[in-house]
Amino acid sequence: MELTIFDKPGVENTDAALDLALKTAKELNIKKVIIASTKGSTAVKAGEKFKGSGTELIAVAHQYGRKEVGKTEFMSENLEKAKRLGVKVHFATDLLTATVGAFREKFGGGFFGIIADTLRMFGQGMKVAIEISIMACDAGLVSSDEEVVAVAGTGGGADTVIVIKPSYTYKIFETCIREIIAKPR
Repeated sequence: MELTIFDKPGVENTDAALDLALKTAKELNIKKVIIASTKGSTAVKAGEKFKGSGTELIAVAHQYGRKEVGKTEFMSENLEKAKRLGVKVHFATDLLTATVGAFREKFGGGFFGIIADTLRMFGQGMKVAIEISIMACDAGLVSSDEEVVAVAGTGGGADTVIVIKPSYTYKIFETCIREIIAKPR
């Protein structure tokens, strides 16, 4: 696979990133693609692009209560559309973000922050793509012995695509990034 470098991060790369994810999944015979989606628009767009491809789409969204007690940021109309398009939507605690905030608030920092900040050196989307892969693995939606395509972005939409063999949180350092397909400059 050839590496695609987008000129800048952001939502304007979403269509191209999703096209690359679909192409990669087909070429490598990967059966599952994990999509980061906060409000659900990227999940819906992915569902539309992947329709009829035979690829299982898993959208990973922020946990309930992240911004408002008992609520999710994932818009209800997008949840309905995504599900109609066959996208599985999983709400999960941000492994490398929520835990960092809790430790920072209580103790002034923590080791997950070191992991998160190191991954951000490759771009916000890279951190999120790895994070959602581990979250999906923890939920049993993907296996730690299969390669998946992960798609994430920087502040909305998608701009990062990787091939990854995820692990469970308790074995986080067994996670293996196989290929970087796209990322912003």
